[in-house]
Amino acid sequence: MELRMMSKENKEKKKVRIILYCAGAANVGRMTLEVAHRLARDGAGRMSCLAGIGAQMESFINSARNAQETLVLDGCPTACGRKIMEDSGIAVTHHFIMTEYGVQKSFKTDPRPEESEAIVQVIRSELPGMYAHVLPMAVPDEIVR
Repeated sequence: MELRMMSKENKEKKKVRIILYCAGAANVGRMTLEVAHRLARDGAGRMSCLAGIGAQMESFINSARNAQETLVLDGCPTACGRKIMEDSGIAVTHHFIMTEYGVQKSFKTDPRPEESEAIVQVIRSELPGMYAHVLPMAVPDEIVR
């Protein structure tokens, strides 16, 4: 049996947080997509494909299993994202449901940018270590007001 030493590069790959979201069919599902992209842009983690995990695609499952942390965003209490992860035997480190923060689920309206921004801020406050490595970013005046 050949033993391989894990290179520094491979160790670093494991120190990743992946962000997965259930886009659903309602405004809150679309909001998870917006929040996930914002978190990834801000350096909170790397986005991955929840559908790939649900489809039992090995590369997506392995990526999620090898991640140091998983952050799952669901739009509503049905929590499809979390269920897909659990059914695939992948631990969920952080889980956020948009409707638990006062966002009303609707099939007739679009997500409101101010609600998406508020959810990003909630996640930041509930996971303070999440952004420890991220430089402060400029916040547009219209958000500060």
